[in-house]
Amino acid sequence: MDRLFAPAEAIIGRLSYTGKIFLLVVIFAIPVGFLWWQQFSLIQDDIQDAARERQGLEYLGRAIAVYEAIPRHRGLSQAVLNGDQKARGRLDATAQEVDAALQRLTADDAQDAFKTRKHAQMIADQWRRLQAEGDTLSPAESFERHTALIDEVHRLITHFADQAGLSVDEDITLSLLSRAVVEDLLMSAEYAGRMRGIATGLAAGAFDMQAFARLRSLSDALEGRLSDLRFRMEHALDDDPGIAARLNPPLKQADTALQGFVDYIRDKALGSSQVRLATDEVFDKGTAAIGAAMKLADETEAVLADQL
Repeated sequence: MDRLFAPAEAIIGRLSYTGKIFLLVVIFAIPVGFLWWQQFSLIQDDIQDAARERQGLEYLGRAIAVYEAIPRHRGLSQAVLNGDQKARGRLDATAQEVDAALQRLTADDAQDAFKTRKHAQMIADQWRRLQAEGDTLSPAESFERHTALIDEVHRLITHFADQAGLSVDEDITLSLLSRAVVEDLLMSAEYAGRMRGIATGLAAGAFDMQAFARLRSLSDALEGRLSDLRFRMEHALDDDPGIAARLNPPLKQADTALQGFVDYIRDKALGSSQVRLATDEVFDKGTAAIGAAMKLADETEAVLADQL
């Protein structure tokens, strides 16, 4: 062992007192510098992650605008294709809203960061084909084509929420809020949108026994999603009174509006042998309920942005 350290002892023995002090400083500086660099790298990673999540939130807002507009077009299409030509003006105006929302989405540079450009462009192409063929489709075909397109938009939203780190954030509150919006709130809005479309078709004169079965199934599915939404949001808000104060009011409003729409459909379409629906009324009630859900989504996005 002495022979092993002999060369080092010889070198150190030749150093002056100042040289030995300098050597000790260097020896201790190496691990300290390494630890400092590791800490600096972690801080930089956190900054980059937060920037990526903020970018994801901005993209989320653009995608949700598409997700909200296409279901409105689906519902109005059911009215027009079932003979209610009074809804044509609202249908055309909503189509322009979808066009504008898709243009903002596909022009967003964030697509490259989240690898969504091809998916977003595919959605835009499918929308253009649906628009071109819209008046030639049966009500059932139109409904299914719209619904498939909405499902694609939701897949896009889910993908970039994961890519941006929103749904897997280390902060459990942020992760739960993100998942509550993407998995529960948006699907609750979509179930309400499907109910709105089917009920609008019934109000316009369509008669399909399967439509009543679908309304019952969707009513149950929406209530199930609302239960999941309440549980996840309450769990997320338990430990932060400030966030709870901001989100509890719009959460209650969305919950009340969506449940109220379910109750309305059950009363007017499922509660008796005669359908008691008016086209404008059922469409507007469904739209108001979905609007309350979207307000909750907007406020949750704002809270997430403030926390990043």
